[in-house]
Amino acid sequence: MPRSHSTHHHPPHADDAEPFTLEGLTESLRSKGLRMTGNRRAILQVLLQAEEPLGLEQIQSEAVRYARGGETPDFATVFRMMALLEELKLARKVNLGRASSFFELADSRHHRDHLVCTDCGTVTPLEESCPVETLERQIARKHGYTQVTHSLEFFGRCGDCSTGSPS
Repeated sequence: MPRSHSTHHHPPHADDAEPFTLEGLTESLRSKGLRMTGNRRAILQVLLQAEEPLGLEQIQSEAVRYARGGETPDFATVFRMMALLEELKLARKVNLGRASSFFELADSRHHRDHLVCTDCGTVTPLEESCPVETLERQIARKHGYTQVTHSLEFFGRCGDCSTGSPS
């Protein structure tokens, strides 16, 4: 499913002329002199369809659905692509309180905070207005920063894990 559309939370990046679509992301990579391979396209499609942050192995296994001609990315390719997207500020790591890394697109127009169950690991993207948005703008102004972003995750026990057990 497509990512939900929530309100704008961050100052626009210089590259925000194009929305976070496959075409826009492809153009962003090409403008940096990078070739668009089938593996890169498949990884981008996975990230565009993701409803929650994904681990590297999840991205790799989902990319199979978008692979052309049997070409599927290996783990090293996914790792390198996510590092590249992170460096280009097109993706960001999300802290889910786990040992492995999780990623999502860093589209400031679709910023999401997360609620994570500490028992089963369920991740719920929060659609509510971000409680840190005003503070973020104040911090940016006070310190003279631009393009300030944040990552906010809440941790607790989901309703299923809480049922019948003490809190």
